[in-house]
Amino acid sequence: DAIADNIQTLVDAYNHILTTSDPYADTETSGGKRLTQDIASVSRSQQASLEYIGLMVADDASELNIQSLIDNEGSSAADAGVAANSKVDGNKLYVRVNVKAATPDAQEFRVAVWILEDGIYGKQAGDIPDESYNTHDNCVRAILGNTTGSNYFGVTTEPSRIAAGEIGDVTFSIDLKDDWIKDNLKYLVAVSSKGTGETYTVCNAGVAKIGESVAYNYSK
Repeated sequence: DAIADNIQTLVDAYNHILTTSDPYADTETSGGKRLTQDIASVSRSQQASLEYIGLMVADDASELNIQSLIDNEGSSAADAGVAANSKVDGNKLYVRVNVKAATPDAQEFRVAVWILEDGIYGKQAGDIPDESYNTHDNCVRAILGNTTGSNYFGVTTEPSRIAAGEIGDVTFSIDLKDDWIKDNLKYLVAVSSKGTGETYTVCNAGVAKIGESVAYNYSK
C-alpha cells in the first residue's frame, strides 16, 4: 500500500504540473507553448516504459493515470455476480453471500470471506523515520470457508452447480475477537469458478464494512 501511495503521489504531482502549465499553452508567446510541450514530452517520450510499469499515458499526454490502465486492460465479463449482506450481533458477525451465475452451462462456484482490519500499528523493519509507514490497512484477521494453508477457494454454494440466472448461496459466521476494532473491520467476498481438474479461479469479488452490503457486479 505504501509503495502504491507513493507512486500515486508522484503521478498527482506530475499531473498538477501539467494542469498549472496548461493555461500558458493558449498564450500568444512561444515560451508559454514551449513550456507546456516540454513538460508533456516527458510522459510522451517515456510512454512505453511508463505503461510497462502500469501507468497509462493519455492520448494527448495531458496526464498519467493508474486506474484507467486497470479499467481498460483488466476489465471483462465475470462468470458470476456476487452480492452479500452482513449483520453484527454483539461479537458475532454473520455474512450471507449470493452468487448469480452468468455462464450458460452449469458449473461449480466456491466462496470465501476474508475479514480485514484497517489501522493496525506495527513497526516496520529498518530505520524508517516516517511514522505513517507503521500503520497498516487491509490486514487479514481471519479467512472463512474451509480454507487451508494452500487452499483459499472456500466452500461450494448451495446448490453446488448453477447456470446463468440461477443463484447459489452460502452463510458464514465468526466470533469477533475482543482486540479487533469493529469500526475498522470490513469483509471481502471472493467467488471462484471451477476450471479443469481441481483448479479454481477467482472470477469476482466485493468488499464492504461489516454490517453493510455488497451489491451485484458482473465485471472483473
